[in-house]
Amino acid sequence: MCEKSLPFTYAVDFVDVLGIPRYARDECIAEIFVLKPHGSFNWGLCPSSYEVTIYAPAQDIQMYERLHNAKRRCHSERHVCEPLLIPPTRKKDLDIPALRKVWEKASDFLSQATELHVIGYSAPEADKGAQELLSQALKPRVSKLKKVVLANKSANTRIKGLLGITNCEEYNTFEEYLKKYEFSA
Repeated sequence: MCEKSLPFTYAVDFVDVLGIPRYARDECIAEIFVLKPHGSFNWGLCPSSYEVTIYAPAQDIQMYERLHNAKRRCHSERHVCEPLLIPPTRKKDLDIPALRKVWEKASDFLSQATELHVIGYSAPEADKGAQELLSQALKPRVSKLKKVVLANKSANTRIKGLLGITNCEEYNTFEEYLKKYEFSA
């Protein structure tokens, strides 16, 4: 059982971090990087400044209603915050500096990775941006990866084909992955 609470970051310069325990604003002290290149439901984007705030679900149990019914406000209630989600489409709009930074950081990490764990990503055919990112950063050096782990039954075959992987650990679900690595959900 993993008992250590590691500091983590999303590699996004959030204007405010509300109720997220162990979040490291300084990337130098982060031990885990959780890169979400498509954004996240609990990231609020100011339509005026493009600044991003992250909200902990426990901090606001009505987050879904607030974000989707235009009730979450930023900048002293002057603007309505929008959820920062970019769907996995053929053409991505990365004019949002926070997301552009995440894509750049993902490329850097992938091009230096010694292990690859792809968990829950469905690898939809339309998500050309993510496929290009994975292919460009990993395919030339996939043989140098010490370990490749895929945890999504519906996407494992697509990801193996995209990267030319023949030898990897495969799990059907996130729960199977957690059991193998002795974490609990």
